[in-house]
Amino acid sequence: MQRMQVELVWVVADRRRRDGGENLAPFLKAVIDGLAADKGTSARLVPDDTPDYVTRVMPRIEYRPGETPRFEVTITDLTHRPEPINQLTKEREL
Repeated sequence: MQRMQVELVWVVADRRRRDGGENLAPFLKAVIDGLAADKGTSARLVPDDTPDYVTRVMPRIEYRPGETPRFEVTITDLTHRPEPINQLTKEREL
């Protein structure tokens, strides 16, 4: 891959009060470091973890009753997308 988008969702099964998704940003950074860092231990899916190669979608919390609580990481290959990377992020957040 030459470019990717990474999205993090915390699936919860109850409606307990939680801080917003912005508090998950450090966890998202660790996930991206493990996928794309240019040094150290990494899957090296893209050349580097800079915005030139990685679009980060703001983490969010989703209430899904009856499901097992978990974190979901979605990686989208943007290598062959002709749209500017910032436009894709804006569309995803709508």
